[in-house]
Amino acid sequence: AKDSPVLVRLFLHDRALSAVPWEALCKPGTTEGFLGTSPKMLVARGVSSPDPWQPREVRGAVRLLAIAPGGDERALAVLREALAPSIDAGEIDWLDPIAGADISPKVLYDRLRRGKTPHVVHWLGHGGVDMSGKPVLRVADDDDGEEVWITAEALARELGASFCEELRLVILEACEGAKAGVFGSAAEILAKAGADAVIAHLW
Repeated sequence: AKDSPVLVRLFLHDRALSAVPWEALCKPGTTEGFLGTSPKMLVARGVSSPDPWQPREVRGAVRLLAIAPGGDERALAVLREALAPSIDAGEIDWLDPIAGADISPKVLYDRLRRGKTPHVVHWLGHGGVDMSGKPVLRVADDDDGEEVWITAEALARELGASFCEELRLVILEACEGAKAGVFGSAAEILAKAGADAVIAHLW
């Protein structure tokens, strides 16, 4: 590695191998020195896609769209505060967030279709894998207080047109957004749909 870290990209096609938390590998004989946090290596998972990847320049401020379904506005405020210096400097264009207790799937998809195309989508909420093995993300509860979830595949389909335009990066600040299901993780599904990169949590 010398002065710069080595990029380790994992292309795992077998479902069983994809489910292994390779990023949690430790130094031999220890319970420390995780591969995923090593200063000498950068670990990323790669996906196969029929679409060729090409570098695309971002001109002007980076447009960021935060999506925070549900009633908890705290995480959204923390994100906005963390980015405040870059927003104030004109480096980040903070688009009107899609947030609140009324963000049903219909409202979410409608806002995504009508809004300005972002360069970065930052999802703040809950994620997981449903009983059928599909990665899902939680939106606002219904009128009866029941939990409502959408599949990562449905979100990827809605973002598909944006991936063809200017959307580059999706951040899933959602538990288990990188957990592999029967059809891959939410992160993998979004990457296959056209995202240049997806950042997500295994747990």
